[in-house]
Amino acid sequence: MNRNTLKFVVPLSFLILILCGVLILNVVFTRELDQNEHFENVPTSKVFDAYLKKFNKSYTEAEYKIRLKYFRAALVDIAKKNRETGAVYGLSVLSDRSQAEIRRRFITRSRIAPRLKNTYSNCSGKIYQNLATDNLFSEDLPDYKDWREEGMIGPVLNQGNCNGCWAYSIVETMESMAVKQKMNYTRLSIQELLDCVSVCEGCNKGHVEEALNEMCINDTVVTTEDNYPLGISRGNCNSSTFKGRKIKEYWHYSFMDENILRRVIAHHGPVIVKVNAQPWINYLGGIIQRGCMRSEDGATLDHAVQIVGYNARGSVPYYIVRNSYGADFGIGGYVKLAMYRNICGLADDVTFLTVY
Repeated sequence: MNRNTLKFVVPLSFLILILCGVLILNVVFTRELDQNEHFENVPTSKVFDAYLKKFNKSYTEAEYKIRLKYFRAALVDIAKKNRETGAVYGLSVLSDRSQAEIRRRFITRSRIAPRLKNTYSNCSGKIYQNLATDNLFSEDLPDYKDWREEGMIGPVLNQGNCNGCWAYSIVETMESMAVKQKMNYTRLSIQELLDCVSVCEGCNKGHVEEALNEMCINDTVVTTEDNYPLGISRGNCNSSTFKGRKIKEYWHYSFMDENILRRVIAHHGPVIVKVNAQPWINYLGGIIQRGCMRSEDGATLDHAVQIVGYNARGSVPYYIVRNSYGADFGIGGYVKLAMYRNICGLADDVTFLTVY
């Protein structure tokens, strides 16, 4: 399986590009840019050459021209986002790719399955509608919660060219909830889910709620990463021979009230959310506050991630989101999304679970 590592540039890495083309970048980043402007007359080739060297890329003469065009478009998009979103964006390994390429390689469009909207399952064969949340309001709500500080969150992973974010987010949350439920932290097998959950299509696409429903029905045991390492596909699945963790129960909410979402994170633990992540490609840091649309029916939700906490102490409250693009992405692999604005559609498709 092809698992090229995604690496994103932190701000200090811009020094290389700035030394090669500070005047050019100054023109591109500081002038008022029209979204549709193509910059045919902006001499960005020297900056692009430094970018290619940094990421060890090379192209034929014909492809170079195409990639340079995409690179210029990325500069325009980065400048626009830096003006409009409240966060910080810059050049990444994907900055010379077209949006169509990015969608094919890393993005899975997803609609919420109607039969699984707003449901609860205790893995007994029944799915219940009309979820109750009264118990979430019986405790005080802290203004800050970060489950990383309690040893519940594993390392940031890198899904590479695998469109398997559904499996990454499920396994990450199973690992976290095991610790929350007083079990030892154990790395679980993402590859097992990619190979064994038949309702999904491995690294091609998948849906969190559909996968959890099948895992409940089949009483799936998710073994350890050591037993079933990532990147080693076994073809025919035989997970019943393994020991590991199982899903005990799960909840799935569509279009969740963020006041309830905050309480779930604080009192239950980390949650899985689907988001519109395409605007994140060149994200470096800060709080995304605008410029990342939500969905109306789940159609624009393209990536599953784990929310591991929130911070409501500052002037802009935000969620702490664990991504699966590697530790070089964003803030050590994390994204900050503003609270109470449904940024990137984060409240449109929410799942949380328990294990045993």
